[in-house]
Amino acid sequence: MNEDIQETLKSKLQAAINQSLNDSPLINRILEEIRAQGYEVLLYIEATTSIIPKQEGVPDSPPAVSGNTEICFSPEDRKFLKDLRIKPE
Repeated sequence: MNEDIQETLKSKLQAAINQSLNDSPLINRILEEIRAQGYEVLLYIEATTSIIPKQEGVPDSPPAVSGNTEICFSPEDRKFLKDLRIKPE
């Protein structure tokens, strides 16, 4: 896919995201509540978009796991989980 097509698609995606936010009754209701309290609202949403070619032979979804599967955690995995207050069992 050439860069012009990628930029066009990214622009379309950005426009669709903006439109969905503008059309959201929930977002508009909350913004009105904030304004009713005497505040102005500046809403900045940042999204990073990358378009990468799909690799041939790579499955679309991870394989399903069934039965009893043992997971081995490295010391780094255990530290990461501990930092998140998750106990690996």
